Amino acid sequence: MSDQRSVRWWPLWAILVFDLGLVTYLQLFQESLLGFLMMASQILTFLLAFLWLMFLSRLPGKTRLGWLGGILGFIALFFTLFRVKDIDGDLVPTFTWRWSKTEYSSKITRGNTELEQGKIEDYPQYLGRGRDAIVKKIQLERDWKQHPPKLLWERSVGLGWSAFAVKDKLAVTQEQHDDKEMVICYELDTGKIKWAHEDLVRHSSPQGGVGPRSTPTIDGQFVYALGATGILNCLQLDNGSKIWSVDIVKGNNAKIPQWGKSCSPLVIGNNVIVSAGGKENRSLVAYNKETGKFVWGGGTDESSYSSPAIATIHGVQQILMFNRYTVAAHNPDNGSILWEHEWSKRGSANIAQPIVVGSQVLFGASYGIGSKLFDISVADGKFSAKIAWKSKRMKPKFTNMVYRDGYVYGLDSAVLGCIDFKTGKRMWRDGRYGHGQLILVGDLLLIHSESGYLALVEANSKEFKEISQFSTLGEKTWNPPALAGNYLLLRNHRKAVCYELAVKQSR
Repeated sequence: MSDQRSVRWWPLWAILVFDLGLVTYLQLFQESLLGFLMMASQILTFLLAFLWLMFLSRLPGKTRLGWLGGILGFIALFFTLFRVKDIDGDLVPTFTWRWSKTEYSSKITRGNTELEQGKIEDYPQYLGRGRDAIVKKIQLERDWKQHPPKLLWERSVGLGWSAFAVKDKLAVTQEQHDDKEMVICYELDTGKIKWAHEDLVRHSSPQGGVGPRSTPTIDGQFVYALGATGILNCLQLDNGSKIWSVDIVKGNNAKIPQWGKSCSPLVIGNNVIVSAGGKENRSLVAYNKETGKFVWGGGTDESSYSSPAIATIHGVQQILMFNRYTVAAHNPDNGSILWEHEWSKRGSANIAQPIVVGSQVLFGASYGIGSKLFDISVADGKFSAKIAWKSKRMKPKFTNMVYRDGYVYGLDSAVLGCIDFKTGKRMWRDGRYGHGQLILVGDLLLIHSESGYLALVEANSKEFKEISQFSTLGEKTWNPPALAGNYLLLRNHRKAVCYELAVKQSR
């Protein structure tokens, strides 16, 4: 019998059938981390095929050695020529030539010589005035072929996933430059740096990248910015001078989460509030906004990656916080817990801001959990929370959900989806934008995709309808956009741009 006839092919066919079945299963039933699982499945198939080749195939020894040399040579050549450029939100790496460099010019591309003051609306904190990613005062033109976004300027920026906060003609964000974590203020109309504050700290993680994660908050003439290692700064808005600074990690016996502190400060009255994640009533903490003096602390849960939100439920103002293991509401006066409910026994990377409608609060996360709607009740002055429904039909990861007319829109494991707020029923799921970010502007969803392009989609509960697309940064973007009137600020970990969007009416 010849060597060719003695080759044992059936294990290879079995491996290929297994691979086909696994890929089909992932495509039909797996939504979270689909890209990573698909990549892992192909690596597994390759390893099984390699084991067949070397130990089960019965191919001649010289043939097997030839294949082994070819495979090892290909792997060595690949990693000699290419390096990992980025890791996307599904943990899938992208590669680039080892000698290639990504550089952006900081040369200003100018539109207007001076922005129209009447068109600028403050976007002073994370997700805008209401911290809900909703802009109500403008109506965007829907046809970007007739009315394309107009580039006003572009420039290089430092690493990090911070967004812009805007007041008047000043735009503030956070960046990493080598070993310096910086808060930088840009002129909105030129893109030029007005001032920069620096701290000699640096945060880096293999999957999350380098630099600060949170967005500054502008309150009056002050800027409050929390760095990835826990440094909370209060700076003068007009010149960046430091008023005070505290380390919320060391000061509250807390720890830095795996992907860095990413809580954007919330200012209420005389206090600035952040999630420290400390024990012994130091989970959520408040500092005097003028002096930096510690005011109160409450809760014992570890921090995750979300930011405090303010809401009024049953006539009582409360601070909502999405922690690692729980969801909770705090008294703004003293930080005490008003109500609390378990989110996950194993803990979760929770990022999305809650949506509050009446006495119901919707929280959502990815990592196999999904969304939960809580009914909040009060009796004899005591609040309690119970789950109205829970569903895996909406699993926001890096992005936030938005609410309009009884429906919730968000990126459900990288695909845009719409669910009924009252029931959790999925209305539709379509349009793959990756782990990008979105803003609700009137009846339109302004989506900045993970791969760096803008899309306009109708906020329509009956069907998915994309209206326009426009290329912007052209590569991985996890930073939330900021829309100050009709001036749109976008950035990622390399580049920032400012566009003027055409509007039907500005007031």
